[in-house]
Amino acid sequence: HSPRLVLILAGDHVYKMDYGPFLVAHEERKADMSICCIEMPVREAAGQFGVMTVDETGWIIGFDEKPAKPNEIPGKPGYCLA
Repeated sequence: HSPRLVLILAGDHVYKMDYGPFLVAHEERKADMSICCIEMPVREAAGQFGVMTVDETGWIIGFDEKPAKPNEIPGKPGYCLA
């Protein structure tokens, strides 16, 4: 096999997302890799979800698996990317 695109999903989730628009955006940006996440209140994500750490430009600079105190989105206190 020689796939042009590979989509990796966590096995412990039920997915309701339409991946079509995500893949179109990935290709339009000519990205090497794309990561899909959602903004959510820190209090809801704490200890429940893997959380991205992003810089001021939105670039992912870290990941923590179910942190007790998730890093907030710069400029958006109380919210993180899960």
